[in-house]
Amino acid sequence: MDERMVAEILGVSKAVDTDWFAADIDRIDGSSFKPVYHIIDVSLPTSAVLNVIRSGDQTLTEALNAGVALAAGSAYRFSIKLNPGDSYNLQYTGIAGPQLVTCRIAESQNP
Repeated sequence: MDERMVAEILGVSKAVDTDWFAADIDRIDGSSFKPVYHIIDVSLPTSAVLNVIRSGDQTLTEALNAGVALAAGSAYRFSIKLNPGDSYNLQYTGIAGPQLVTCRIAESQNP
């Protein structure tokens, strides 16, 4: 799988219901009309629900892991599809926070 790094945060303190990245994450491959996939590797020290906050004409919140809290200290990998013009950010919810977040995002042509 050919992946290109998009963004990462390593052990950075983030508050609950707060965007993890200063600016929304966009696709790197902006020249294509095909969708791309962002591979999200994440680990949280405290159990919490991870949400993708999609931006565009309207804001849409999508809970990853079927809305079930991620287990503390476990590594997770998610794949989300991005169409041209899509952007997003990540947030967690379900605890008082803040907590140290570790997250790497890569872009791929394949899920």
